[in-house]
Amino acid sequence: MIVLRIMIAVTVVLSLGAEILLGQLETGYGKRSQYKYEKSVSGTRSLASLFESFSGQVVTRSTLSKKIERYQTIVWVPDSFEQPSDRLIDRVEEWLDKESFRTFIYIGRDYDGVSDYWRQIAQSVTGDDQANARRQWALARSEHLSRRYRKRWQVNDRWFKFEDGMEDEIESIDGPWAEDLLPEYLTLQLGSLRLVPPDPVENIQITTLLEVNGQPYVFQLKRPNYSRVIVVNNGSGLLNFPLSQFGNEEFAQLLADEHFGYSQIVFLESGESEPRITNSDTKPNMWTWIQEPPLNYIVPHFIVLGILACFVFFPIFGRPRRSVTPATTRFSEHTESIGRLIGNSSQVSEARDALAQYQKTIRSD
Repeated sequence: MIVLRIMIAVTVVLSLGAEILLGQLETGYGKRSQYKYEKSVSGTRSLASLFESFSGQVVTRSTLSKKIERYQTIVWVPDSFEQPSDRLIDRVEEWLDKESFRTFIYIGRDYDGVSDYWRQIAQSVTGDDQANARRQWALARSEHLSRRYRKRWQVNDRWFKFEDGMEDEIESIDGPWAEDLLPEYLTLQLGSLRLVPPDPVENIQITTLLEVNGQPYVFQLKRPNYSRVIVVNNGSGLLNFPLSQFGNEEFAQLLADEHFGYSQIVFLESGESEPRITNSDTKPNMWTWIQEPPLNYIVPHFIVLGILACFVFFPIFGRPRRSVTPATTRFSEHTESIGRLIGNSSQVSEARDALAQYQKTIRSD
């Protein structure tokens, strides 16, 4: 456990430190598959590594297709402040009902790892570095609040409801998970846009797994077949930067332990929009790999570059070019012509006569 915690912390801290030395900070949210998300303060590489260490192989998907039927656990960290659509909830619940002991983990958006990072940096440096850190902190905070209040309200309330509150850091914890956690080492935060359990529904058992400051922070909705949806308020203890801090790894481990068995785990990546939903039964073919990230972004660019190359290099396209006309007055051209004539002639006597005539002409000159 200690070794794993140290590995995660060192990996994240070194990556972030390298970015700062280069004057850059990766800020992509909720993904792990691309290089920039691996080092992002708000990425999920560390969480995925923790799941993989304790529970099995981790794969990445961007589509809810028939392929998800082979998996028992799906983790979704959307970069959106909005509730999931009814269509997505229907698809996930269909997957949950098809087999027992399946788990869908939803991690809410109301945590800004970039603001949290610059806030802590500003507290640890002085002078110009502190001024720059405070400026970056203010910019990140402004962007986060702007996105939060631009959200569109939906009223499906099937997995959770929104509740307004004051932003607050951890003061007390309670619930079944609290016995395994040390509150003084946790950096969990309650945002002003909180996720709370929905109204009771028949055959759905709602259980709060962790309370922070008396508010539900992690809760589950268990179905009759023991499949369930686990809702986490936000990623303040689960994303790359929080997991580099001592104490949060225990919280992430509790979430990973909710995975049943050792089958593959899906990290569903969607960005600001919802993942695409398809019921296609089409079997994978030799071109399926092109549709998977990052190749689905790279291949179209190569196709466009190939078309441009055709216009530039093929003679029937592009700007006309002037051809070079060979000179007709150079004596060397005459000599080469005589040589080719002699070489192509099948009559040895004619070749000798032509050579003798040439030598006679040279002597006369």
